[in-house]
Amino acid sequence: MTLRKTGLAIKTKGKNDIDLQKEMDLTKNQYNNFQKLRYFGLVHHVKDQDGNRKAGRWLITRNGWAFLRGELPACEYVRTFRNNIYDKAENNKFVFEFDPSYSRNYFQSEFDFDVFQERLI
Repeated sequence: MTLRKTGLAIKTKGKNDIDLQKEMDLTKNQYNNFQKLRYFGLVHHVKDQDGNRKAGRWLITRNGWAFLRGELPACEYVRTFRNNIYDKAENNKFVFEFDPSYSRNYFQSEFDFDVFQERLI
């Protein structure tokens, strides 16, 4: 799961701002599909003080961290066209339902922190 891998990298770095190409070891498939997590509200581009997007830099949103901890479900799928969402699944799933190989306790303890001003606390 790419979101979990990103969460672990951010946890190690200590800052919720990561360059996927320079700071992570993602497969081509993981890298190419990472941006799709934004349609679910789990990740977002990092922006500078002027509100401009920093190329290649991403952060995990509050909802993304809550999803990893098993506190918040995400919709099962979204349908997009030209970078816009036009349909969402009605049913939502927790992280454990997407990847049943991980236990609830493991996720809750591994990501048991919060983010304040890009720093992990």
